[in-house]
Amino acid sequence: MATFTAVKSRGGGRGALGGVLRYTQQEEKTLWEGQRLVSGRNCTAQSALSEMRLTKERYRKTDGRQYYHFVQSFAEADDLTPQEAHAIGLELAQREFPDFEVLVATHMNTHCLHNHFVINAVSYVDGKKYEQRRSQYRELRRASDALCRAQGLSVVQPQGKSAPRPLYEAERRGEPTRYN
Repeated sequence: MATFTAVKSRGGGRGALGGVLRYTQQEEKTLWEGQRLVSGRNCTAQSALSEMRLTKERYRKTDGRQYYHFVQSFAEADDLTPQEAHAIGLELAQREFPDFEVLVATHMNTHCLHNHFVINAVSYVDGKKYEQRRSQYRELRRASDALCRAQGLSVVQPQGKSAPRPLYEAERRGEPTRYN
């Protein structure tokens, strides 16, 4: 089943952006039949770091959050090729981040194919910062689900509200609760 998740970025210094871009572009994770499945949307994959930094400098927004990182994973049962997964990722980036530089990298190093999205926090069009709210994250998940459904892929169905955090933590520690 296809899923879409946000990856929490630790720190926000200038080196963090370079680190995540290097990680997502690793050849051993992105190489398929002699082709690297790494693409830039509104930027070139090979120069994404310098292009994203130039955008930040152009608008004098070099402080604070440097990027956003998302992962879109696909189920093994969906029998998707790496190229098909990459195409879905590019389409999602085009629809959801039209004014931002985005690196899309498809990884094949685990049991399931997955796309990494690294989004510049500053728009190359108007210099506005991308500010993610919970409602925007839900919309991103819905957009990913819609693209996957259009391709005949399975998606994770929402299960309703999750357990309150204290209850979840107590169960994780093995403490008795009214549910176990």
